[in-house]
Amino acid sequence: MERSLVITALLALLTWSCAARAAQLGVLAPVQQGAEAASKPGPGGALRPILRPASNGPLYRALMAESRRGTVAFVLKLDEQAQRLSGQALQPTWLLLTEEEGGFAQRGFWLRQSGHDRYIDQPYVALLTDAASVTDGSFEEVFSHETGHVLLRRLLPNLPAGMSRVRHGSLTVTDDPTALDEGFAIHFQALSRLLTANPALRAHDAGLGDKAFTPLWQSNVDGTFRIDGVRRNWFIHRQLLPPGNDDAPGRRANSSAFDVAALKNGDQMMASEGVVATLFYRALARRPSVDRYVSLFRALQRLSRQELKPDSPLLPLLVQSWIVTDPSRGNEFLRLFIEITYGATIETALPHSTVALAQAGRVGNQEVFVEQLKPAREQLAALTERTARQPGLLTAALGPAIWLASSAPLIVNLNTAEADELAALDHSFACCAEKIVAERDAHGPFQSLDDLVQRTGLAVPLPKMLSDLAAAAIALGTYPRL
Repeated sequence: MERSLVITALLALLTWSCAARAAQLGVLAPVQQGAEAASKPGPGGALRPILRPASNGPLYRALMAESRRGTVAFVLKLDEQAQRLSGQALQPTWLLLTEEEGGFAQRGFWLRQSGHDRYIDQPYVALLTDAASVTDGSFEEVFSHETGHVLLRRLLPNLPAGMSRVRHGSLTVTDDPTALDEGFAIHFQALSRLLTANPALRAHDAGLGDKAFTPLWQSNVDGTFRIDGVRRNWFIHRQLLPPGNDDAPGRRANSSAFDVAALKNGDQMMASEGVVATLFYRALARRPSVDRYVSLFRALQRLSRQELKPDSPLLPLLVQSWIVTDPSRGNEFLRLFIEITYGATIETALPHSTVALAQAGRVGNQEVFVEQLKPAREQLAALTERTARQPGLLTAALGPAIWLASSAPLIVNLNTAEADELAALDHSFACCAEKIVAERDAHGPFQSLDDLVQRTGLAVPLPKMLSDLAAAAIALGTYPRL
């Protein structure tokens, strides 16, 4: 009897100690210094906030309840695994209750306890949080998104900054690093609709509960596409420029009008956080499990050991890494990658066949659609099998990032910009922007400015202007967003 009691006690102690070491939600609040939030220099000299544990009150209790269910509980388990894989001692997943609008992930803060400050060199999520956001489910959705950034920084610490200055969003085309960073985070928002137990979020997902007019606001349009657009693979399609007489780049960046009979090119897809989110969502959400995510995490860690640059093709490199670390799931991801993008990063033949099929389908031309459907499927299957044997083909149709910057500054990649964006760089390009994009669509990305000039026959002084714009982009450098 005594022996069994000892064993029971030991098992209980072991269970408790494992739970105590598991990652959990650590809620923080700013320390106030007068009317301002207190801060002081961190180890590198930059000012870091001084924060205190928030461990009581109705909001704290509501957050603790959230941490034990739905998407929040799931991403906390993922962060536990990410910390273990990175070889660090387990810490809470830190949440700073902020009064600033929106949410974002940062790193490094002073933790004040019992009058003493201890520097915590860890990422944390700063998020405007109140009882209403917990009740309506927006906390669950946004916290999971921002924790996605935390996970990525634990596993891919050398993620480079990108070049694009466009204010990112699900509808925008930016650059590969921004798209990977934001796309990975966005896929958790769509995942939250599968894992949530929140009745308000479930009702919203069913198309119920929106108030008149509010869905028309830009951020709400973007939010809708982060769910429905990801689910339906809308982001692979090119967007139409909304009507207007000014700020073409701004209208382009927020365009929610997709042309279902036109595909983005491979470079545009890899710079679209919506496309990236779709890829992660379809790879991970069908059977969401910690084990499946850990498999991806190992691939991210392998990718992090490579020398990554602002123009590295990050997503194809991740596919190749996943094939090495987990061949079964990596090859599954490769096949999804090709199916979702219609091979746009590999060749132009299948995308052109897909566009022809879509043009017939859009107008309901059944005879032509049925006639072209079987050959298109055969093309897709053949391309998938060929690429499975040679994963290096994933980047065969991608071009280099050739950045051009005006004095605004407006900065665009020659291989992802649409004609209206090129024309906005300088009015001198208005006459040839359509020609440049048509040539790129027909024969693939430009390999250099000289390649562009040769293929399009640009007349003097446009080649010199292009060189000057390219030099201006190099001078601007990368654009760290966090």
